[in-house]
Amino acid sequence: MHAIADLLTRAGVETDVVDAVQDAIWEKVLVNVGINAATALARVDNGLLADTDPGARLLASAVEEAADVARAEGHAVRDDVVEYVSDVASATGSNRSSMRQDVERGRRTEIERLNGAVVARADDHDVAVPVNRTLTDLVRLTERGYDAA
Repeated sequence: MHAIADLLTRAGVETDVVDAVQDAIWEKVLVNVGINAATALARVDNGLLADTDPGARLLASAVEEAADVARAEGHAVRDDVVEYVSDVASATGSNRSSMRQDVERGRRTEIERLNGAVVARADDHDVAVPVNRTLTDLVRLTERGYDAA
């Protein structure tokens, strides 16, 4: 793996080799769960989640719930996961999340693979995820509105 990573790096493709692939996938999911649905529904840039009290509370709640699910599934989650996701939101402050772009264009989103997947796995482990459930339901409702328009 390291030889392939070195080759890709020399070709200009930033590459990380990780031992715990599923943990790395969950970390990416946690970032998207914390940012995408909220920015899509509020139609705000990523930075407002980190830079405002309502945004920061929503981001923290969604990420903490999803982290509980990841742990219930046996995955390692960094201790500073909320701060990490908030830092990502700040660093991408002027970005419009892909889910926000989908909503603005009346397209189906990746909600089922993000917050919706967290909700489904939470149900498997009897973990409460009220914020992720609400975000998922609101995005689903938004998508149904496309059909009614």
